[in-house]
Amino acid sequence: MNLTIRSRCKRALTGVIALASFAVVGQAGARTVPASMGKAVIASDSSCFGMSTSTLTNVCSSVKSLELPLTVDTAGWKNISVTARGPSAAGNVVCQAVGTNAELTYIYNPGQASLPYYGPAANIALPRNYVWGGGRLYAACDVYPGGAVYTVNHDL
Repeated sequence: MNLTIRSRCKRALTGVIALASFAVVGQAGARTVPASMGKAVIASDSSCFGMSTSTLTNVCSSVKSLELPLTVDTAGWKNISVTARGPSAAGNVVCQAVGTNAELTYIYNPGQASLPYYGPAANIALPRNYVWGGGRLYAACDVYPGGAVYTVNHDL
């Protein structure tokens, strides 16, 4: 009987430890947001973004802007990267991230970055960004004709 109680306590404790370790890993991780969560900055440009498997491709003949909201759990510095594709320099993707406070009285925009190469999909590493407590974070991309945005990856 005593052995059975110890065994059950041991299993219960193991379960609690497993759940606690999962919570820590989840908080220390990152999120991936599909491009389909974003929208054209100018509403009339929405028809210029063709969607396939949550990837948005600029199907128009001029540069169009796309904005993607990013959910953050804590204030602080965030690493952000955009997975995108440009068939050539004429189909480039240029992105930036913007962090704000809740009142939108502080805005942090450390600059832009573009595709490191053309052809296959590539990660665009954006400059680290700061988000204040209760603030907002979003990625904005200028997508040239034929360019495509797949996902945005960011810290929690």
